[in-house]
Amino acid sequence: MRELEKSPNIGKVSAEKLEHVGITNIEELREAGSREAFMRLKFVDPTT
Repeated sequence: MRELEKSPNIGKVSAEKLEHVGITNIEELREAGSREAFMRLKFVDPTT
């Protein structure tokens, strides 16, 4: 199980996508913030 999957509301697919854009743990997600994380995901996969 990925570290991100241990967090509430983050499943396997979301964790995989976040790792693909360089966010591998909850601290990195907090530092990036929701907007930055979303923009990274959107850049890689516009259908997100």
